[in-house]
Amino acid sequence: MTEFPTEHDLQRRKRAFLDALAIESDIWVFGYGSLMWHPGFPHRELREARLHGWHRAFCVYSHRYR
Repeated sequence: MTEFPTEHDLQRRKRAFLDALAIESDIWVFGYGSLMWHPGFPHRELREARLHGWHRAFCVYSHRYR
C-alpha cells in the first residue's frame, strides 16, 4: 500500500519547487484543471499542449487532491 505524503512533506516539496523557480533557468510545468487558470506560482509564459497516450483521472475516494 502506498503511503500518502504528510502535510510537512508537501510543504517541503512546495518550498523546494518555489526555490528552484528562483534559479535563472527554464522549467516547464504541464498542468490541467486548476493549474490552467491559477497555477499558484509566478510564470512568464503559457502554452497549450497535448500529451498523446496520457489521460487524466478523477479519484472519487481522494479528499486530499480535490
